[in-house]
Amino acid sequence: EITSGLNYLKLSQNDDGGFHYDPDSPWGTNSDANSTAYVIQAILAAGIDPASWVVTDTQNNLHTPISFLMNLQLADGSFEWMSGFGSNLLATQQAIPALLGRTFPLKSQEISVCPAFYFPWVSR
Repeated sequence: EITSGLNYLKLSQNDDGGFHYDPDSPWGTNSDANSTAYVIQAILAAGIDPASWVVTDTQNNLHTPISFLMNLQLADGSFEWMSGFGSNLLATQQAIPALLGRTFPLKSQEISVCPAFYFPWVSR
C-alpha cells in the first residue's frame, strides 16, 4: 500500500516540483503549498529524502518539492498558497513542519522495503 501510494504521488508531481490538490479538481492542477507540504511529509514518513524527487521543467531547470515550497515564501516569512495569491496562514502552518523535516502524524515507522528498488528516482 505504501509503495503504491508513493508511486501515485511521484506520478502526480508537477514540472515545478510541487503537487496539486487533485487531478480532477475543478480549481485546476497547479501546484500549491498545502498539497506539496503534505506530500513532503509523506515522503519523509517513508524514510525518503524529498530532495531526491527531482523533476525537470520545459527549460531544463531542476525542481524538488522543497524548492517549490521555498519559492512560495514571502519577505515577511509567510507562505503563499499559490504564487501570486499573497500570505496564507494555513499554507504557512503546513509548510513549516514539512520544511523542518517533520511528519504528520508525528509518529511514524520504518518501512521494510528498500526504497531504491521500488523508487528508482531515489538516490542513496
